[in-house]
Amino acid sequence: MAVFTYRAHRLDGGEVAGEIAAGSVREALAAVRERGLFVSSLRPKRQDALLRLRQSVGDFVGRGCFLTRRRGEEALLCRQLAVLLRAGLPLYESLQSLAGSRSDGYAALLRELAAGLAAGKAFSELLAAQPQVFSRLSAALVRVGEQSGRLPEMMQQLAAWLEQSRRSREKLKTALLYPSVLFIETVGLGIFLTLVVMPALSSLLLSLQAEVPWPTRLLLSWSAFVQTSWPLLLAGSVFTGVLLFLLFRLPRVAAAVERLRFSLPLFGELRREVLWLQVFRALSMLISCGISLDEAARETAAVTGSRYMRQRLLAVAAGIRQGFSLTELLAGERTLPSLLLEFLRAGETGGCLQEMLDHGADYAQMLAEHHAARLQALAEPFAYLFVFALVGGFVAAVSLPLLNMMLLV
Repeated sequence: MAVFTYRAHRLDGGEVAGEIAAGSVREALAAVRERGLFVSSLRPKRQDALLRLRQSVGDFVGRGCFLTRRRGEEALLCRQLAVLLRAGLPLYESLQSLAGSRSDGYAALLRELAAGLAAGKAFSELLAAQPQVFSRLSAALVRVGEQSGRLPEMMQQLAAWLEQSRRSREKLKTALLYPSVLFIETVGLGIFLTLVVMPALSSLLLSLQAEVPWPTRLLLSWSAFVQTSWPLLLAGSVFTGVLLFLLFRLPRVAAAVERLRFSLPLFGELRREVLWLQVFRALSMLISCGISLDEAARETAAVTGSRYMRQRLLAVAAGIRQGFSLTELLAGERTLPSLLLEFLRAGETGGCLQEMLDHGADYAQMLAEHHAARLQALAEPFAYLFVFALVGGFVAAVSLPLLNMMLLV
């Protein structure tokens, strides 16, 4: 049994405060209400410092595990709440039932949200207070749902958008996974050949006194340099990595790198299409909730994963407030496919912008899936070619001195 402190109001308007023992926040809330009081604040009683420290550490570890999978759990929570709310279960009881008797970080978050509701706070306010877990778009849609009385529908749309965004990001990661793994394996193979195989080959050639051609000499020199200077190379690699990390945090450098990523063949096209797919979906959903176009653009800018796209959408939001149309503001956008711009123009001209945004998102999804499949099909032969060039060069450098020696014999 836990002890809770509460503040409540009587029917005559007087305020009272006290303590009550209960097994959960829900039971404590019901017990106070049975006394004819209207609860304004309910929270667990402060405990001793050691116990609070242990609970804080446990919550931190559990919340850390939760945050590592934030995107999937955010969509899951929205989907679960949408089902429970549509079934008629109140929001507070929905959160309590989802938390159950679990003790992980996800359940701790649910109980924290439920405690905030019991204290009289709005659900959107509670989501906005957890920016490391919930995006601004989630808080904005929940706020609209609370104001319009359509919270279950908003949670359903939000869950669909989060799941779609996650699928789009996973497509991009999947397309890049195979060449990245193969590149890492190739680098590891090169390090093994340089540090293990080449020293043995060098001793063999010296013992045979064979003539060493220039490719072999070059490879032996590189191996000798790595073996004698590996601490310097390691320190230089770490220093270069830290320097690049700091440089990429500079706004101008980050913007230049972002533009370079957009300009890459295939990779850049896929990234542009995935970003605009997310932007069109978010704009359509926000507009369908009755949010103005400039506010929708500003909220979408806050959830995009691209620094360039965030700045671009903020500029679009400012331009819309000044009276410019969305098509005019995006007419010179090089990252936007031309057909998507035509969708926007048709939507603004015909007064069906939300519908055209949905069509544009479907078209961008089709393009992204097409380029992801093409990228995966091309990545395998190019990766094999890279490995063949590395291994073939090594085999040639090893075989040439041996062949020369055989010819002399």
